[in-house]
Amino acid sequence: IPACSEWFAAKWSAGEILTFVATVALGLLAVWQNKQFKKESDISQARLEKLTVQANELVVIGKIIEYESANLSRLRDAYDDFSIACDPQYLSSVISREAISSGTMVSLLAEAVIAEKRIDDSFFALCRELRIDPKVFNNDKDPVKISASNYYWQAKYFVDRAKELSNKSPTQELEKLTKARDDFIGVRERYLRDRVNVLNKAIYGNLTLDEIKQLYHAETSQGVL
Repeated sequence: IPACSEWFAAKWSAGEILTFVATVALGLLAVWQNKQFKKESDISQARLEKLTVQANELVVIGKIIEYESANLSRLRDAYDDFSIACDPQYLSSVISREAISSGTMVSLLAEAVIAEKRIDDSFFALCRELRIDPKVFNNDKDPVKISASNYYWQAKYFVDRAKELSNKSPTQELEKLTKARDDFIGVRERYLRDRVNVLNKAIYGNLTLDEIKQLYHAETSQGVL
């Protein structure tokens, strides 16, 4: 389009026009590239933040699994010690006249006191481990608590009767103790199996941190974890 006046007319060569167009095009390209770089940077930053969160979750999950594995190991040991301390065969050997005459005990009374202390100590140790599970600790009708308490009191009563009947074994009390042991073992095995299943699910179930917390909801709600 011709200029209205020669004063406004710019005498550009073809090369100058191409240079001008190229400069404008490069400027537009730079603006577009900056937008793309920012977009890619935001995506990378979001991905990095997500990976950081996942890494932190894996650390927490590892701590939870380590904590629960240690709890389960201590619970097994406490169960074993308590089972042996209250075992009818063990207590019968402690109060038997043959054991006394063989020289394995100083006296029936002294060995009975030792047996009672072992029963008490192992029972209290088991209770400490069961306190970790609020579902057991806060429920007086829970079979785990009932079976352990019944086994404990039957063992204590058996030893008390043995001291009173120093010349013979308390047969009736032995039968009650044996039944209490059988009930206790059945409940114990089911409870330990359930705890193992929960732990295995946390380890091998490919669960998120929230899902693992849900598995141990009672524990986390009590602030144990």
